[in-house]
Amino acid sequence: MLASLLICVLICAAIIDVCTYTEVIRKLFEVVRYSEAGSNERENEECTYVFFVDYLEECEEGVLQKS
Repeated sequence: MLASLLICVLICAAIIDVCTYTEVIRKLFEVVRYSEAGSNERENEECTYVFFVDYLEECEEGVLQKS
């Protein structure tokens, strides 16, 4: 479910402001119900979270360019 939600937001990123986009993504992670701590799924979710936080920081810094 988290992956599907993130894909939808990434698709929308092409049509909205980068700052708004990063705020939306950060808010999504606040409302996610993560899997049980210690489970394989939780580990995957946490890796995904770290990946997207790094990605968002790059977007905010202007490192990434819209295509």
